[in-house]
Parts: sequence; C-alpha cells; structure tokens
Amino acid sequence: MTSFEIIKKRHDENKVVTHVKLREKDDLVRKVEQIIKWLNNEKYSFYTMYENIQADVRVGKHPETGREFLISTADGIQGNNIDNLPDC
Repeated sequence: MTSFEIIKKRHDENKVVTHVKLREKDDLVRKVEQIIKWLNNEKYSFYTMYENIQADVRVGKHPETGREFLISTADGIQGNNIDNLPDC
C-alpha cells in the first residue's frame, strides 16, 4: 500500500481540520473527506513526521455525532499531531 506524509493542515473557524497537504511531487492540498475515504477503503495510508518520528494517521469517530475525522496515533509527541502541523 502506498503511504503519504501529511505535512500541513487547514482548518475552519471552529478549528476543525478540513484540508491537508501531502508531500507529493505536486504537494496537493486534499479535502479531509477524501483522505478518510482512502483510509476506510484501505487504498492508501498516511502519516505525520516530527523530528524523524513517524505517527500513523487513522480515522477517528466523534462519540456523540459520529462525524469521522483524522487523528494521528497517540505516541506522547505533540509535534506530529495533525492539529500541531503548520497551516497551509
């Protein structure tokens, strides 16, 4: 399975991440919904990096609303959390 690094994020006025930028040859910005679809279909995998430490990205689900969102694997390192990535 091909894996892509998420390097930046964009959020709305409610601080919900809506788009992410991938490290690709063209550095495209993708909608979070598309990334979630690819993860759920196991088409691609995604990760973040901070100081050479990789955190896998997975789909989380809000317990009350059921809304799906992206979340990095918990590892105790704040720098590789999606919310802490630079803005795009």
